[in-house]
Amino acid sequence: FALRSLSSTEAVFENPAHDFPQRVVYRYEAPVHLRARLEGRVDGRPRQLEFPMLRVACGDGEGAER
Repeated sequence: FALRSLSSTEAVFENPAHDFPQRVVYRYEAPVHLRARLEGRVDGRPRQLEFPMLRVACGDGEGAER
């Protein structure tokens, strides 16, 4: 997957020749959220999967802001 665009809050990767996904988008939503979205076509129909992530504290107590 090649990097197609990059900003301070988003990175977009694409590979049109891949079966699924053809596009991967990572979006940072301050202060503790990150979303990964897979986009593409399956059997000619658009498909999208989203993975919301949240920064959490590690075992040593460092990590997520409260």
